[in-house]
Amino acid sequence: MKKLFLLFFLTVLTLQNFAVAQSIRSAYVFSEEDDDGNIKCQFSNASAVAATKSALRYNRVDILQQNTINSIAFYINVNNIETSNQSCTFALELQVYVWSKVLVPGVTKPLNLKSLICEQGLAGSYIKLNMQDRINQRLKSWVDLCIAEFDKKTQ
Repeated sequence: MKKLFLLFFLTVLTLQNFAVAQSIRSAYVFSEEDDDGNIKCQFSNASAVAATKSALRYNRVDILQQNTINSIAFYINVNNIETSNQSCTFALELQVYVWSKVLVPGVTKPLNLKSLICEQGLAGSYIKLNMQDRINQRLKSWVDLCIAEFDKKTQ
């Protein structure tokens, strides 16, 4: 009976470790610098990056301080155009990918390879006062979707 219990315990432990190993453990998050469109629309890329990092930490993902080979990167791209004194039109994109170096026979330098894991995008129009909060909430939900998509692809 003890051997059966021990075998069951080790099987469950192994399966749990396998599931954790497949999930995203660490990631680098970055965005472009704020431009005139962001400033006019009262939008901050730094706030979008912070919201994305917060969602990753909630999912128990460590935040990397720099992008390294074979690390997972979350890239936030936001373009804003002021359409009136109170509103802006925007295009938002979140890309999740891995950078790798590949050695090719006959080529002296390794090639950089960008493998896309997940991509989400949206265009729309918001009132300036709530634009930042709404985009940050969208990014947080996309982080959850991308982590789930990654987990599904690696099972």
